[in-house]
Amino acid sequence: MRHFTLARHIPGGSVERRFDDIPAVVYLYAGKEGNPAAIAYGGKRNKPDWHFRFPTEERREKKIAEWIEGLKAHAARVKEYREKRKTDPSDHAKGAANLKADLESAFPGVKFSVRSESFSMGDAIRVHWTDGPTTKQVETISGAYQEGHFDGMTDMYEYDHSRTFDKGSAKYVTTSREISPELTLKAAQSLGYDIPSGESDRGGCLPGLDWENSQRVYRKARETAVESKSAPAAPTRE
Repeated sequence: MRHFTLARHIPGGSVERRFDDIPAVVYLYAGKEGNPAAIAYGGKRNKPDWHFRFPTEERREKKIAEWIEGLKAHAARVKEYREKRKTDPSDHAKGAANLKADLESAFPGVKFSVRSESFSMGDAIRVHWTDGPTTKQVETISGAYQEGHFDGMTDMYEYDHSRTFDKGSAKYVTTSREISPELTLKAAQSLGYDIPSGESDRGGCLPGLDWENSQRVYRKARETAVESKSAPAAPTRE
């Protein structure tokens, strides 16, 4: 299969403006009604950061200036992040260890596998467990260790500078919950299905159920939290 890369759209008759201190380009041109217009690209992106028409030249220049300042601020944050990684390359490992402790404290008896890894453009913490709490419950804790999020609108990773990460952190924190056949069977029974086991076939269907009903059972299982049998009992009053 061939893959085609979308080329940058450059309006006919436009004037190119580049910037010495930031990899960006904006093309200035006149719209259909003669009003000022511009299309801007940051970095090597072929998707425009923005493409607008303006009522006046002043408004266009203001938009360009604000955009360039935003790109500079982002570049400064990326530089700061990379410098931080040079001086503290194990921050993600620290975060993984503390996240594991937080999860084990919140969900006693559940075995969590929490691993960290680094790669060319950042690092990650991977959390895996079987049954136990739901993914949503775990992410209320693991989310505190992720440094930001990827913004698909701007095609950039946005760091959250409103928080501190004294316990460690990573660019990405992912969760993966494995649902056991026992929990699947329990979910099926709670929905009124009388099936012999929670084991699925190669097509993902449970015994005696079609694909649609099997998916209904899986959704129920994902929404079901399982308390560990080894969790401490609640104190009783005398």
